[in-house]
This record gives sequence, structure tokens and C-alpha cells, in this order.
Amino acid sequence: MITLIRKKKKLIKSSSLPKESLDILSSKSHGQPLVQAGEVEAVLLHNDQGKPYLYMRKGDEEIYRFLLENFHEGAINISQDRSIIYCNKKFSEMIKSPKNKIIGASIFEFVSNNQFKQLESFLTSIESHPAKHAFRLISSDNSKKDVFFVGQPIKTEGNVGISVIIIDMTKYKLAEKKRRKALLDLAKLNKELQKANKAKSFFLANMSHELRSPLNCIIGFTDLMYKDKVGAISKAHKEYLKEIAISSHHLLCIINNILDLSKIESGHMELHPALVNITKLITEVIKTMEPLLHKKNIQCAVDIDKIVVSQSIITDSDRFKQILYNYLSNAIKFTSINGKINVNVYPQNKKFFRLEIKDNGIGIKKRDISELFTMFKQLKMDTTKLYQGIGLGLALTRHLAKGLGGEVGVQSKLGKGSIFFAILPYKLGKHNY
Repeated sequence: MITLIRKKKKLIKSSSLPKESLDILSSKSHGQPLVQAGEVEAVLLHNDQGKPYLYMRKGDEEIYRFLLENFHEGAINISQDRSIIYCNKKFSEMIKSPKNKIIGASIFEFVSNNQFKQLESFLTSIESHPAKHAFRLISSDNSKKDVFFVGQPIKTEGNVGISVIIIDMTKYKLAEKKRRKALLDLAKLNKELQKANKAKSFFLANMSHELRSPLNCIIGFTDLMYKDKVGAISKAHKEYLKEIAISSHHLLCIINNILDLSKIESGHMELHPALVNITKLITEVIKTMEPLLHKKNIQCAVDIDKIVVSQSIITDSDRFKQILYNYLSNAIKFTSINGKINVNVYPQNKKFFRLEIKDNGIGIKKRDISELFTMFKQLKMDTTKLYQGIGLGLALTRHLAKGLGGEVGVQSKLGKGSIFFAILPYKLGKHNY
């Protein structure tokens, strides 16, 4: 590593440093170098650990020459008559010609004929200000190399010359070629993944339909038997039928979630906005949840603000009920026996209302809240086995609320309970999810 000390600032460059090319003195024989006349006063050499171990003090021109000679790109100095008066070893390697055949030759000998005008314009502009341009370099064996010239004017003994750094673009073009190939491969892979994802969604949709039909049949006949529509049954049998109904509804909920997931992923979830009675929708959902509420003896209170009731709410009733159903299912699942759940609805602002489900259940750790609405994600708990679910309900709720033009959120404290909410618009326009 080289450190140039100039005007109280350090410029650090990395390079291999052949000792034989320098008049090197031990750093121990010198104190801190003082900035003297000239742009560059000294050069420090560093070991691999960054500690200075060599020190040299030379004139500015010799320091620059050393740096140019060991620079990883080509470097040349050009006189006003366009002849090369200096080149470093890297440029010699790029041209595949020894230095003695390069020095004194015209720079035009090393550039494609069709770029002569561009080169002259480039060199002329450099005489007044730095410039850069792409060229095609011609080697001694007539091979061509795409390069980039970066030039600036230099003054030596009153004469104005040009210093040019020649950057070999081969490695950059190769990297760009690899990048483009990687992008094409990624696009191809993405297309294949989308195809596979559509196939999966199609399979899930078909499977869900096939499962839902017989399950609805089970639920229907269970309900008939439970209500004594096919003859009187014992109290014990009613308890069994009640368990069958609860489990069947739970399974149906999972199947419906899978079906909705496949629709979301395929972008075909349709919404059907219509004027709704918010009180009626909430009552219907709570009624379907009564078996689960009674099983744990959980009280469920409803409070709907009169301002919301007075509004003409246009939304998709099925999707609204599904959001409430998912939130209530989650609240019942994580609320202890004899617990309490509140369903509150009140205005958020002039265009939106807030639906929230509050429980006094187990609550959620602060660090876990950000993962709640992630697909197939269930929080790690000491009592995980006590709770059913596959991690779809809340994630789908987020998608459903977004489809209705709203958003979801949660507030929770471990051991104190949670408030899950959805902020939804009073008016939903016609569109597909």
C-alpha cells in the first residue's frame, strides 16, 4: 500500500512495490514528515497489516513516475505533436510492444482509423480541461481491444502536454456479459417458477373444491342430527356431534384459506362490492362462532359506534366476514377458558372505519409482532401443541383487507392480551384483487 502525503491529506493506493525501483530509507531514521514545497512531499509504504515500514522522500515527478509505472491500468504522456513521450509497462503489455518502439510514435498508430477524428477532438479538448472517451486500441499483432481514455492536461517546463490513463474494458465487458447472462438465467428461472406456482395454485384450488364438497355434506348432516331432524338422539351423542361440527368447521376454514391463497397467488380473487348492514354481518359471524365460544365459556361483547351504523357501507360482505372470522378464530384460540373478547367498530376518519377484536388472552412478545401476518408462519410458543392452525389465517386477512382497500395491524402485550384491527373504507369501488 502507498500513502501519498500532500497538504495534510493522505491518498491511499494499493500496488505491488518493487524495492529495486526506489531509493528506500528505513522509517525509523525519520520522524513525522513535514509538508514542504510541492504538491506531494513524501511516500510511505505499508505492510499487510497497514503499518508503515518504509519511507521515501523524492521529487514530485519521480513519485508520479513510480506510481504510473506500477499502476494497474495503462498510462501515457503525449506531447503537443501527438507523439508519445512516456508509457508505463501496463500500456506496453496492452499494445504487445516494447517501450522503445512506443516512445516517439504517434498515438494515432494505436487507434482504429475510423476513430481518428474522435481522437483528435478528444486530445484538443484535454488541452483545456480533463476529458474521457471510449476507443478501440490496436496492438502490434493487429488485435483490437476496447478501452477507455481518461485524460488531463499537464505542464512540463512551460509546455502543455497530455496525460492519459487507458482503462482496459475487456474485464468490464466480460463482467457485463456475465451479468446479462445471469439476468437472462434468472428471468428464465423466474418464468419456470411462475409456471410451477400456477400449477401448484391450480392443484390447490381443485383439491380444495374436492375436499370442500364432501365436508359440506358432513357438516350438513351433522347439523340435521344435532337438531333432531332425523330422530331423537341422546345427550351424549349430541356432545359427540358438537365436536364433529366444531372440527368440521375448523377443517372447512383451512380448506377455504387454501383456496383463497391459490386465488391470491394467481391474481383471480374477485370482489363484489354491495351495500351492507355492518351489524348484521358481525352478528352472523359471531353466531357461527358460538360453539367455539361456548366450549371455552368465553364472553363476546359487540360495540358498534352509531356513526358507523349510520353510514352507507359498500364492501364485499363475504370478505368482510372472512376477516372478522379469522380474527375471532385467532382470539378464541389464544384466550383462556372464561376469558373475554370484544368486537368494536368505530370511525377512523371520514373515509375509513376501524374493526378491532380485543381479547384478554396470552398476548404476543414484542419481537414476534412483525412476523404475525407472514404466510405459513406460526410463532414459537412453549404451548404450541395446544393450538391448532397452519399459519394462514392472519396472512390471508392482511391480503383480504388490502383487497378491500384497507390495512391491518395489531397491538399486544405478553400476558395481557391483544387487539387485532382492520382499517377499512366505507366505500369500495368495483375492482378485482
